[in-house]
Amino acid sequence: MSTATAFAPHTTLIAAFPADRTLPNTELVPGLSETEWAEIGKKLAATEQGSCWQIGDWMVYGEKNYSRPGDKHRAITLAVQATGLEKVTIRAYAEVARKVQNANRVSGLSWKLHREVRNLAADRQKELLLEAETFGYSAKELRATIKGGDAAEKAKPIKVSLTPEILAKLKSHAGNTALSSFLASAVIPEWLEQRETVAA
Repeated sequence: MSTATAFAPHTTLIAAFPADRTLPNTELVPGLSETEWAEIGKKLAATEQGSCWQIGDWMVYGEKNYSRPGDKHRAITLAVQATGLEKVTIRAYAEVARKVQNANRVSGLSWKLHREVRNLAADRQKELLLEAETFGYSAKELRATIKGGDAAEKAKPIKVSLTPEILAKLKSHAGNTALSSFLASAVIPEWLEQRETVAA
């Protein structure tokens, strides 16, 4: 359960869940009863296609509609009962869904990468997520970039334009290594060495 989907934050989920278990991109309409809302959550949790984003957006909807004065935990209690997920898991999904709006979500990146940028300003979120997509950052690499740690200081990101063919070759050679790490440890040093040899 990791990739983002084109869901409008807090409003788009499953209004009718078909028997074939596909996930239509339909609105979660205002005014759902607690029972209807809980049923949607149950079905999201029961399918492999129910994502962190969908459950997070579903939970935010629940927080807005089913928490009551004197019982602010009602929505999370209902969510745990409906999905069988841990409270901490549902809260994490909801936090990221609430803080990373749909316009900033990058469909090719994991939910974990989005979690890393959740506490940043919206424009910085988008900038870093696009950078992570371009350079193939892992969550650890993105965290280092955000914190300005050693990894970010040693290798300031640069933008390069690659043809799809060259990008495919680089990814193939990188194997299971993050593309940015492969470029930094193998391709760029070799290129610099060749340039020094030519210059000498």
